[in-house]
Amino acid sequence: MGQLTFLNLPIGNVSDITGRSLEALKQAGIFVVEDTRSFKALLGYLKIDFSNKQIFSLHDQSHANDVKKIGDLLDTNDQIFYCSEAGSPIISDPALPLITMAIERGHKIDTFSGISSPIAALELSGLPCHPFTFLGFLAREKGKLEKMFSGLAGQSTYVFFESPHRIIETLSIASDCLPLAKFAVCREISKLYQSVYRFSGSEFINLKSEIVQKGEFVVVLYLPPEAGLQSAKLGENGKKLSELSQEILERGPHKKTVAKLIAQILGMDVSEVYKKLSSG
Repeated sequence: MGQLTFLNLPIGNVSDITGRSLEALKQAGIFVVEDTRSFKALLGYLKIDFSNKQIFSLHDQSHANDVKKIGDLLDTNDQIFYCSEAGSPIISDPALPLITMAIERGHKIDTFSGISSPIAALELSGLPCHPFTFLGFLAREKGKLEKMFSGLAGQSTYVFFESPHRIIETLSIASDCLPLAKFAVCREISKLYQSVYRFSGSEFINLKSEIVQKGEFVVVLYLPPEAGLQSAKLGENGKKLSELSQEILERGPHKKTVAKLIAQILGMDVSEVYKKLSSG
């Protein structure tokens, strides 16, 4: 029976590497990595020779057959180390098929724990973190994002990843759906240009120009109880309510528009609401 050991690697600052992971990297043996180039670059920075290592690649585009090959190696070797490009191999990284296979084959699992960006972001956020839900990378479609954000429960914290070219759009959608939510947008955690932007959903429109759209982002979103109630009430109707409200603000309180808004909120027939408004 072999052992599959996860090595948590630094998410930015190489000095964050733990003693156990450092000692493991110095060993000869089998290393399965997400990216062979970045892995060898890390070893070079740490002045560790990799000529005595067997290095295999396993990433999101790998096939089931690649996982099987690693499993066959584990069947005939005492120890295999697995590490992603940065952080924990199981957080939005391709380790799950490998660990599932190893457990099914009866192998031991261990981890040399270290820094993980969702936990680091929670620490930097200044927001409540019990309970919290990690959402990973979100959907790209606007409609799916609106539905997801509008459906989040209150008095809870959510953590997700976003890319630099989508961060403003995603935060715009989130803040529109959740104006009472509290945000902490963490950029380049542990690196030279680490920064944290803290604001409420209603404040985002005035602060979005301050966010530097470069590097890696981890967003922490806290919903107080009242924000959750608002989100649940609006649900998928939030966009329609927003449009009707905007029309009233721009054109004035015409009875037909007001009737549509009231009907949407109360779940009533528009004509019935209009009759009541007219009779009044």
